[in-house]
Amino acid sequence: MHYYFKDQIDRADRRNVYLFLFLLIWLVINLIQSAFTELAHDEAYYWVYSQSLDWGYFDHPPMIALLIKAGYFLIHNELGVRLFTSILGTASLLIIYRLIDAKDKSLWLFILIVSSIIIVNSHVGGFLAIPDIPLIFSTCIFFIFYKRYIDHQSYLLAFLLGIAAALMLYSKYHGFLVLGFTLFANLKIIRKPSFWIIPLVCGILLIPHISWQVKNGYPSLVYHLFTRSSAYKPEHTINFLYSQLLIAGPFVSVIVLYRAFTFRIQSEFERILKINLIGIFSFFFLSSFKGHVEAHWTAIAYIPLIILTYKGCAMHQRSMRWLQRLFLPSILLFLFIRVILIFDILPLKINPVYEMHDWKKWAAQVDSMGNGRPVVFVNSFQRPSKYSFYTNGRPAYTLNDVYYRKNQYDLWPIEDSLQNKPVLLMYSRVAEDTMITVNGEKYPYQAIDSFTSYFNLRITVDNPRLKIRAGDTISLEAMIINPRKSEICFTRDDRITAVYHTGRKFLKEKPVKSLQDIIIPPKSSLPVLLDIPTPDVPGKYSLYISIATQSLRPALNANPVRVRME
Repeated sequence: MHYYFKDQIDRADRRNVYLFLFLLIWLVINLIQSAFTELAHDEAYYWVYSQSLDWGYFDHPPMIALLIKAGYFLIHNELGVRLFTSILGTASLLIIYRLIDAKDKSLWLFILIVSSIIIVNSHVGGFLAIPDIPLIFSTCIFFIFYKRYIDHQSYLLAFLLGIAAALMLYSKYHGFLVLGFTLFANLKIIRKPSFWIIPLVCGILLIPHISWQVKNGYPSLVYHLFTRSSAYKPEHTINFLYSQLLIAGPFVSVIVLYRAFTFRIQSEFERILKINLIGIFSFFFLSSFKGHVEAHWTAIAYIPLIILTYKGCAMHQRSMRWLQRLFLPSILLFLFIRVILIFDILPLKINPVYEMHDWKKWAAQVDSMGNGRPVVFVNSFQRPSKYSFYTNGRPAYTLNDVYYRKNQYDLWPIEDSLQNKPVLLMYSRVAEDTMITVNGEKYPYQAIDSFTSYFNLRITVDNPRLKIRAGDTISLEAMIINPRKSEICFTRDDRITAVYHTGRKFLKEKPVKSLQDIIIPPKSSLPVLLDIPTPDVPGKYSLYISIATQSLRPALNANPVRVRME
């Protein structure tokens, strides 16, 4: 008996050593990858977040900005940007392994699973400086505490769960899905007095972020719940389905998904994991019916997926044998992806590889054309972010017209500081020439000595919903609001335009009213009467009333007016 227990202890010790070595190798690979891979578009955008720390941002909560700020303070390059996400990604794998409740855990099976799943290498235990990684880490912490809380509903555990829940929501709003599905899986828990400590602590910790949302007009809520919606396109659902098979590992996706979804639960915690798994995948599948769904949005579901896949494969040796056979091609694919992110060896420009090559050269090329001027891009939050990062913080901005969407740049008061100043405008309507950059992008550009734009002016109308006969003219009373501290003096090239959207495409913009010689004092508004022509084809349209200039397309000045043509 003595030798049996000694053998068990020795095996556990060896397993811990091997686990440490595996995670150390994983972390080193992440750090090397971080140091030698250029930033992806979104990473550069989040780096710009970190240059102006706040309690919230247009697209996401502030956790990723804080992590980047801390890492970039220590190391002023790509490694610094990704330092703490690389560490948290590796730590998440450790916690997921600890969450697996098995008598004689097989570290080899765990390695087979996590090494073969593509999204684990990027968004779950990966190196990218993106909100998914702190969300995964904080969700792992939440599950650790909740697993204990199921058996011991102590006030201390409830307090810690409240903190973990707040960390999830400060990382990414997808944390609401985990909280909702976890509660749904165990509704009886609300009868416990200690449970109410969780939402109380979480709510108190979220007050600064909620205050930021209120102060800025709930931009994240409006964007995620309303702006992203679009007419149904079958390709959105098809793309979602095949992308999930791809990111789960092209060689092993059928095995890991099948074993996770068909695993028969044997405990309350496994029930919670199973409902989170099914719920998250179902939520984003249904979301594909109202717009595009990014493949990585399901990353949070890979915590329960890895655990349940492990348990399913441990009970079915045939699945484990297949994982072993497919391990070598999976690892080779994993290494190939890692290599092509560092070295530009592919003959074609494909995402996400395209996002991580030649942007240092690109930024230097654009900078040389600007001759020290601030650079203004159009309809791209990624380009000004990349430009600023790779030029050590040179000023850049983006203007988002009706053909795009708003983002964090719209919340910063940068546009006002550019007025009547020299800028280099990329994608100008009145281009001096076209710049072809090292990565093949084409920019019709214009060097402007005295720049003028009206993108942060607001236009409001009394009636946001209209019903009218096709071919008639819409008469609207509108209000142009000047939020600036300086007066607006429109020129002969400035005009109000109307742009209709059918739900699938934009129609050609139509001029409505010249604004020549009109002046709006600072912090004031001007009423205008608009006669807007309508399309001849009956149907439902979104009408954008905008201000356009000679150099810039119609700005996103107003919420769309919903028009029904009969």
